[in-house]
Amino acid sequence: MTLLTHETQFAREIRRDMAQDIVWFTQKYLRDEDGAPFKLKDFHIEGLRLCVSDEMRVLIEWPAAFGKSTHVAKGYPIWLVCMNPNVQILLGCQNQGHASSRLAVIKSELEGNEELINDFGPFVGTDMWRDDEINVAR
Repeated sequence: MTLLTHETQFAREIRRDMAQDIVWFTQKYLRDEDGAPFKLKDFHIEGLRLCVSDEMRVLIEWPAAFGKSTHVAKGYPIWLVCMNPNVQILLGCQNQGHASSRLAVIKSELEGNEELINDFGPFVGTDMWRDDEINVAR
């Protein structure tokens, strides 16, 4: 069955509305290293929801290899960009090398995640797109 243009647009708008829920967004658009949808545990869901809460500051303290970088440091900034391409984000990391690595992972999603690009992009514009700083297309 072929979707008509207005049906495709309507489906896209529904996905964009549902994506306001960061947990739905993370499971719909982001994948693990093997290409499978993230398998979020309850504490991942709680952490993601804390990030989008009305709290002024949130500190996520999970043990090593529990998904801070994957679920929060990657998913949350990408979600913010999709919700508001004018958002300004500062990645706080141990050092510049870690921050650049974190940004590289985010850039990779914004450049190559076709599902994300179809619903929210394109992200790569004519402005700044460097290893240490990006401006997404608006």
